[in-house]
Amino acid sequence: MKIRLISFGYHYGIPENLDAIFDARGIKNPHNNKKLRKLTGLDKAVQDDVFSSAGIGEILSQIALAIARSRQKGKDEVTLGIGCSFGHHRSVALVEVYKDLSRVLGNDVTTVEHRDLNK
Repeated sequence: MKIRLISFGYHYGIPENLDAIFDARGIKNPHNNKKLRKLTGLDKAVQDDVFSSAGIGEILSQIALAIARSRQKGKDEVTLGIGCSFGHHRSVALVEVYKDLSRVLGNDVTTVEHRDLNK
């Protein structure tokens, strides 16, 4: 199955044409840490911070379930959006780490887009 992952900031609106949306705003925000504020979810320090947060396992399970349901429906492609407040830290980190995890699991992540990373 081909998987398209899009990170975004709710502040800028929800992307169109998503098969499922996941909200990362409930995870602790690296923006509140002065050492991480100027970094993004592309940076390992931010990814480590995000993945040490309570609730991360639930979001990962929800993403895996959405992919499994799409596969059961016979879809050969799924587009998933992961959002946080401004699309710089939490959503980007989730997309980046999930991209690598999906490939290990044999899924084909064909597209990764960080829509609001440079806003």
